[in-house]
Amino acid sequence: RSVDRSMGSGASRNAGGGRYANDDVTTWDDASERKPPNPLGVPGSGKAIFYDMLHSNNAARVRLFIELKGLKDQIETKILRYEDLQTAEFARVNPLKKVPAFITDSGRCLFESFVILEYLEDRYGSIGDPLKPASADERAFVNLLIRVHDLYISSP
Repeated sequence: RSVDRSMGSGASRNAGGGRYANDDVTTWDDASERKPPNPLGVPGSGKAIFYDMLHSNNAARVRLFIELKGLKDQIETKILRYEDLQTAEFARVNPLKKVPAFITDSGRCLFESFVILEYLEDRYGSIGDPLKPASADERAFVNLLIRVHDLYISSP
């Protein structure tokens, strides 16, 4: 493993571009060492953590997925207040200090609702009813609606 500090504190990436909750840019020289660092001392308990705020439209997407798939026992939800977003601890989860944020059961930090939902679909898609449309046309239309919402309806 080699460490490159050129991007500065808080920006960490592996060779594949993933972001982790540590302070160094980490590249993985050996493919067998691709397990991400363990952020915030999260034990490898097998339980993912979802960071939510009650009045966040983007976090609501993730909240709905977890509810509809029946994943409340497998994913811990932490409801945050605005003050919590400003802490150094949360900045290690999401340097943008926004929700939603998510730590996978292996310790990888994710943020942005679309990215989190894609991960959840890949990881838990076989549980319960499918939530992703079956055809490419239907998926494209759903993705178009999401982009219109994100770029034109809810953007600042």
